Amino acid sequence: MAGSALSRRVSEFFGVALFGAALIWLIALATYEPTDPVWFFSAGAGAQPVNFAGRVGAFLAELSFQLLGYASFLLPAAMVVVGWHKFWCRAFDAQYTKIIGAGLLFGCVSSLLSLSFGSVDVAGKPFRAGGYLGEWLASWMAEYLNRTGSIIVILTLLFLAVVLSTQFSLGRMFSSATQVSRSGSSRMFGAFRNWLDERQRARQRKALLAKQAKKAEKAAPVVAAVTKPVDPVSTRAVEIEEEERRAEERRPPVMAKRPKTLENPLLPLPDPEPRQPRRNGAYTVPPLSLLDAPKTERKIDERELMEGARLLEEKCREFAVEGAVAQIHPGPVVTTFEFKPDAGVKYGKITSLADDLCLAMQAESVLIDRIPGKSTVGIQMPNQTREQISLRELLQSEG
Repeated sequence: MAGSALSRRVSEFFGVALFGAALIWLIALATYEPTDPVWFFSAGAGAQPVNFAGRVGAFLAELSFQLLGYASFLLPAAMVVVGWHKFWCRAFDAQYTKIIGAGLLFGCVSSLLSLSFGSVDVAGKPFRAGGYLGEWLASWMAEYLNRTGSIIVILTLLFLAVVLSTQFSLGRMFSSATQVSRSGSSRMFGAFRNWLDERQRARQRKALLAKQAKKAEKAAPVVAAVTKPVDPVSTRAVEIEEEERRAEERRPPVMAKRPKTLENPLLPLPDPEPRQPRRNGAYTVPPLSLLDAPKTERKIDERELMEGARLLEEKCREFAVEGAVAQIHPGPVVTTFEFKPDAGVKYGKITSLADDLCLAMQAESVLIDRIPGKSTVGIQMPNQTREQISLRELLQSEG
């Protein structure tokens, strides 16, 4: 246990040291000055170097640039990667493969720089862009493959070096890029379809409003200009008749109420005739008085029924079915709305709205059927609060 803790501390210390060395090396490369006095490279050791890392930094920068050229900036990056793994005590996967890939990466980058730029002038002194290593590799490859072939081979080896040193997969990259492009295109296509649907719904709403405006204009009374004198009595009679007709049109749908039985009649009523007991062959059916009397019916909420009729008319209008609710028949379990369609509305178009009205009205089910003997269509919907139907009521209705 103590040995593992000690090795962890040593690994963390080594990682921090690599971070510091990488920072110093990067500063030395960034502030490189060819005229600085450097050990083993130039005279004038007594002068003070301009490099921010001092004499050590000047020596490291000169050695790196002489050997690798501008590819030397990869050295601090490699040190940071190694220091990160050491600091978190992480082992390298396939470390020999990564070492080979890193060496191949340095050689390819330096040789590519030598082929591309050759030598450049820095502060009046010639500077090899790829260093001695890149210049040697570039000249050796150009001798056999010429400049164009050498660049193609170097780029191929560069991709191979990246794959070996970083375990980067081009196949996974292209696969993820394809998935991202597909998902983005599907989202864009969905947004475009939603925009088209919204425009179509807006056009339908405008057409419906225009149709309603035309109907309102046709229904509006046209008052002609009268040039000759008119009898005021006859004019008043016409106005009264017109007001009665408008009031009749604005009258809400009639609500058919169930007949209520009087519990305490005020006037004496004759005794009901005794009903003969029902027989089923030799068996006499027991009287209905043995069953409990039905409970008093609940009070009908007319406001709720009128609101349901108005909502039904609006939903039918949204589906291009014009009409109005003429009568409402509330029941203990379901409520039937007598819907009178406008002229020109087909019956099949109304019956096809069963599922759409079920969704729009948030009802469990909707039953649509014509009412015999009337020019209306019955739309039956379940009540939100359902009453219980007693057995006595069913038997009495059969009798």
